[in-house]
Amino acid sequence: MKRLLRLALLATIIVLAAACSGDVISIDWREPTHDGQQTNDGSAPDEGKPDVPQQPAPLPSLEITTAGGAAIESKRESVDAVFRLTTPGSQTEARGRIRGRGNATWTYEKKPYKIKLDESLSLCGMPANRDWVLLAEYCDKSLLRTMWMCALSDAVGMPYTIRFQYIELTLNGEYLGIYLLSEQVEKARNRVNIADDGYIIEDDHYWGDEPLSFTNTQGKRYTFKYPDAKDEEITRVSESYYFIRDYVRNMEETLYGPSFRDPEQGYRAWLDVDTFVKWYLANELLGNYDPNFYYVMPTRGARLMMYPLWDFEWSLGLAGRAANGLGWAEPPFESPADIEIWSRDKYFERLFQDPAFVDEVRAQWATLKGALPEAKERVRKAAETISVAQKHNFERWPILDQYVSVGLIALGSWEAEVDYLENFFDRRVAWFDTFITEFGSEKPND
Repeated sequence: MKRLLRLALLATIIVLAAACSGDVISIDWREPTHDGQQTNDGSAPDEGKPDVPQQPAPLPSLEITTAGGAAIESKRESVDAVFRLTTPGSQTEARGRIRGRGNATWTYEKKPYKIKLDESLSLCGMPANRDWVLLAEYCDKSLLRTMWMCALSDAVGMPYTIRFQYIELTLNGEYLGIYLLSEQVEKARNRVNIADDGYIIEDDHYWGDEPLSFTNTQGKRYTFKYPDAKDEEITRVSESYYFIRDYVRNMEETLYGPSFRDPEQGYRAWLDVDTFVKWYLANELLGNYDPNFYYVMPTRGARLMMYPLWDFEWSLGLAGRAANGLGWAEPPFESPADIEIWSRDKYFERLFQDPAFVDEVRAQWATLKGALPEAKERVRKAAETISVAQKHNFERWPILDQYVSVGLIALGSWEAEVDYLENFFDRRVAWFDTFITEFGSEKPND
């Protein structure tokens, strides 16, 4: 009876999940042993007996009730709503507005959302802000690829890694499963911390949906996260518009010019090499085919940086390119773990033609390898935290045996999806270690 009472007491202890970059704390439900206590056979009480399996703390729950029960049908038009966030031992209620968000993700059955609260609040221990996003992670049936992104972002030492918390969402009384309550990419002291004269720009495939963009020397379009073109903080006639447009164009002319390797007058005068290397390592190691490309200028006197990491739902073997290089591969197809992606794309194709840049990649890789076990452990802890709630999620969305969007994975169980990610990552790390060691054995192209 005493043992049962002790177990019951432990079962009442609830630990709130730590919100920083998706870190989690799980409860150990095992009964503690007692020094010196023995059973009739002379052994310790639990010796030779299996431990009671660990059970995770319940996820925070977010209940959203829109005004009049209105449906959320638009990415542009917001709906008034009341938000009730319940965590073990506390409840936060707030008012604000909600709308749809995302590009391809908005077309899926499980929708992502954008929240703007009436006042700045700290949610799940994350720094206070008015702006939050709810990521649905519909394609990612492991629900862990964003956690992998955050773990690698911290491991490489990015200037900023988004924070998020797994929650269970109910909208107007309808259970919608596990979501990621996440910070959004924006200028803020505890997010992308830049000066008022700084910039956050995006190499944006969906630039036509934005109010303002500029074209680089290669015909690509860049849009603005800061200054905010939606609020007309920057317009096509603004001096600040011409400054960043001309900066990017001049940088590209230098990068693709004949003296681009010059350490003083070449691309290093324009680009922050350190963050470009970090971005490359994280995206290449996770085999991310379709990230958002964010670039940050902390102030007008600084070099262009490449961060933060965002959008890893199609990474770690979920998607792959077709054999002809055009479009996405279709199942049945196994995404290879031993293929170059970013060393032959975007600015990196040119950067990899500079032996000094390759040396910097090798140097950072040598440091990063030692941090990978800790990164993998963070992902395992996240998996433990959602191991119960994922069952409810996939009862609501029974897609574990289905190919979703460009996804090439339909393994039939959440556990198989989780194992697949770690196995794919291990194979990718082994490939990359050889690749970066042998890279440059041939003379670089000029």
